This record gives sequence, structure tokens and C-alpha cells, in this order.
Amino acid sequence: MNIGVVVISRPQRYLSAKVELDDARLAAFAPWLTPEQRAEIAETIALIPRICAGDPDAGPIARLSLTERWHWIVAPSSSMIQAGPVHTGLCATPERMLERVFEEQVAVR
Repeated sequence: MNIGVVVISRPQRYLSAKVELDDARLAAFAPWLTPEQRAEIAETIALIPRICAGDPDAGPIARLSLTERWHWIVAPSSSMIQAGPVHTGLCATPERMLERVFEEQVAVR
């Protein structure tokens, strides 16, 4: 179940994420999770864009350098939330690429 996209452009000093976790979809996908567990997952997911942005209130990972935050975000580190494979490419406007990939791969409409 795709729940977000992260885009990095080191030359442009850009690291951003867009996430969307639909609780009903998560409940259908993992019916064994309690509402409290789903809420905890949603809280964790909501931290990802803040960590990418370097929000100092998002915890110690968010205070790392852009490259260190990127490596932390894409590293396999959880049995519940797994980063997918990293895909490389070139783009002139990483903001637009983030929106495009999100709409194509994540958005549920």
C-alpha cells in the first residue's frame, strides 16, 4: 500500500515528502490493527514530511543534514512501514515531480 513519495535533489538542496494515509483503507488492508495502532502509524507517517523539511520540532533526525535525513528516510527500519526502492532520474522542478509521482502512485480518488 503506497502512502507517500519522497523526492530529493541535492543540486537544488531539495528534500520533500508528501504522504496520505487513508484510515479506512489501512483498516481494510490490515484488519488486525486496532484503532490505536492505526493512529500511531498515522502519527509516524505524518513525521516524514517534517523530517524531510528539517523541522527541528520533528526530532533529532530532522536536525541532520539533508543527505543524512534522506538516508534515514529510505533505510529499511521498520517491519510495519517500509520504504520502497529508490528510483533515480532527472527533473527541473522537484516540487512538480513530487506532485506528479504522488498523484500517479499514491493518491486514492
